[in-house]
Amino acid sequence: MNKKRTSIKQQIRLTIAKTILLSFFATIIVVLASWAIVMSIDDRYYANYYESQVPKITDQVQSLNRELVNSQASGAKQLEEIIPTPGMEYQVLDEQGTFLYGSFSANVNPEGVHLLNKVNKSFLEENTATSFIPIVDQNGTFAGSVVLQYKLESEVEALFNIFFCLSIPHAIFLYYDLYLLLCEQTRKKLLRKDSKIDCRHRIGPKAKFRF
Repeated sequence: MNKKRTSIKQQIRLTIAKTILLSFFATIIVVLASWAIVMSIDDRYYANYYESQVPKITDQVQSLNRELVNSQASGAKQLEEIIPTPGMEYQVLDEQGTFLYGSFSANVNPEGVHLLNKVNKSFLEENTATSFIPIVDQNGTFAGSVVLQYKLESEVEALFNIFFCLSIPHAIFLYYDLYLLLCEQTRKKLLRKDSKIDCRHRIGPKAKFRF
């Protein structure tokens, strides 16, 4: 009886050890797969990517200066070469704040303040940033502004957050199901052993027949 109890304890310990070991390997696989996915994603899909591009675009706008206002076709072509789309939108305004051209035409100055009060500034509303880059000619005269609009929270990061939150309960259920499976296998093994022992007791030693 003691041997039977010892055997059951050993089987239970072995089942728990298998569950922990397999769970550990499954966790490593999930972490490595997630890391590979993150590394394969382009930088532009992260929230701070577009924000980091603003200084570079500012330098380009300052080098093009009044050409962006005087020639809409040429200005649009040059801006579209330096502005990362579709994650970032732009529009060009003249010195009065009148819309000239761009990838979006929404009113970025609903307060009606002078455009000079907004240049070299960024405004945030519902995770959407709006930056005003001044257009200045060679004489230093204010000629207008290039307005950039982009989101500070990327869709990919939002999806990863959702995936991470959902993966935790799924992982718990997965490990629990794995534990139940191993327990069921252990139970079947013990039942087979008990049935063999029971059969041996029933049959007993070979009987000797006398004639």
